[in-house]
Amino acid sequence: MSMITQYARLRDGDLAELRDLLRTDHFAANDQITDRPHIDIDKAWGGLEFLLAQVDAPVDVISGGVPITDEQWGYDSPRVLTPDEVATAAAFLTTTPFGSLAAHYEPAALIADDVYPKIWHDPSSLDYLRRSYESLAAFFHTAAANGDSVLIWMS
Repeated sequence: MSMITQYARLRDGDLAELRDLLRTDHFAANDQITDRPHIDIDKAWGGLEFLLAQVDAPVDVISGGVPITDEQWGYDSPRVLTPDEVATAAAFLTTTPFGSLAAHYEPAALIADDVYPKIWHDPSSLDYLRRSYESLAAFFHTAAANGDSVLIWMS
């Protein structure tokens, strides 16, 4: 089974509604999220987390956020980044070209650190990370432009 990191944009009232649903109907809460604008970065989260740490990203867009429940959705509890954190992340992601991260890409280091998904020997892995990073940057840019929070979870 793969571990995939997912993101959903939440409007102002969505978080309160989601918390209410989590108390009463966990499955309905999950359905509500899939109805919101969302993306996943597939299994690229491990490599991106490694590279973003190298450039001192101001917000942890992979594992950050505050849990909104103790229950797990897949592999962890869903976490939320506030609109302010989303705006900070978006500003960083949209002004930091992937080349800044790629400068720190060293397959041997990712392998030595046992970074998921353990594909770093494959020559196409850097392009895989680039595509995921660009999708993530665009998603956060749109979320920030709309004043949204972002929900993060791994399934």
